Amino acid sequence: MKDCWKYTNLSIVVCYAPTNEAKDETKDQFYAALQKAKDEVPPHDVLVVLGDLNAQVGNVNTGIEDSVGKHGTGLLNGNGERLIQFARFNGMIVGGSIFPHKDIHKYTWKSPRGYLTQIDHVLINRKWRKSLHDVRVLRSADASSDHYLVLAKVELKLAAKARKQTARGKWNRHLLRIEKTKEEFTIEMENKFISLQDLAEDIDVNNRWEKLRDAYEAVGEIGRASCRERV
Repeated sequence: MKDCWKYTNLSIVVCYAPTNEAKDETKDQFYAALQKAKDEVPPHDVLVVLGDLNAQVGNVNTGIEDSVGKHGTGLLNGNGERLIQFARFNGMIVGGSIFPHKDIHKYTWKSPRGYLTQIDHVLINRKWRKSLHDVRVLRSADASSDHYLVLAKVELKLAAKARKQTARGKWNRHLLRIEKTKEEFTIEMENKFISLQDLAEDIDVNNRWEKLRDAYEAVGEIGRASCRERV
């Protein structure tokens, strides 16, 4: 089965971004490193970027519908703008913003003061958008952290690879109208079937068909060569 399917690789980049209060220089260095990691991934791979991006993308996606949905939470902040810029530049979409869940299933972090927000994200190539089935927070999972566990459901389907067809020459059946050619073909087929006397005892229909096909093709090749010699 290995040769019958076309495999797709899944590449995952896990990252941790500086906070929104960090210096711009630090943020620039992070996104430069993230871009480098992304560029090293083969272009045909399914690429998933995930982690604590410390970014709020909000729930307004006017003009950026290609990379952000309208189901994010909170207000867009500086880090959110950087994340959206990265997503748009690389043809990706922010997964947590495209699935309609209750806010309690979107909040990924709880601050020491009890403030809830969505700063952990999962991004995927836009061309593989249909492979991402869901992104949501599992509130009941104990992650021993002030971050909640984020679940992303990704389904990759294997595409059937077309089998290569063996090229076969066309048979000139009109030659059988020539009495001598027809007689020669009949004799050759009779001789061929003598060696296939056990054909009727073969219970495998496919084997029987293959033997018959091979017999006709072999005799046909003899006839074709004979015609070439006459020419």
